[in-house]
Amino acid sequence: MSSSSSAIPIPVDISDPFLARVLSTLNQKLARSCQRPLSISIAHLPRNGECVLDILEPVAIRSVLKLLKADFGRIRTLIVHTKLRSSLREVVELVQGKDYGRLENFEMYFDFDDLMGFAI
Repeated sequence: MSSSSSAIPIPVDISDPFLARVLSTLNQKLARSCQRPLSISIAHLPRNGECVLDILEPVAIRSVLKLLKADFGRIRTLIVHTKLRSSLREVVELVQGKDYGRLENFEMYFDFDDLMGFAI
């Protein structure tokens, strides 16, 4: 049995228009995790009738990743689903050069290719 099955799941909704609330909730969940392994899922979830500016998505990703940076060694699963492909740049920069020894599952998805084929 892999250790990711015992990891604490932490979903992060970056489409929430109140980024301070997202970061506060994430910080609380990280504090309650007691240094146990983590399974992080960051996603831009659709909202009913709300129009969240896509331009804010990279800011949300950057803020969430900065908060996770100190705990990166505990992350066993990292799944990131963004609306814009360009928002994944921050994720790539975070994981490049890191020791993947503990990261068992890493996936990135996007809905719209705003880079039109350019490399991340």
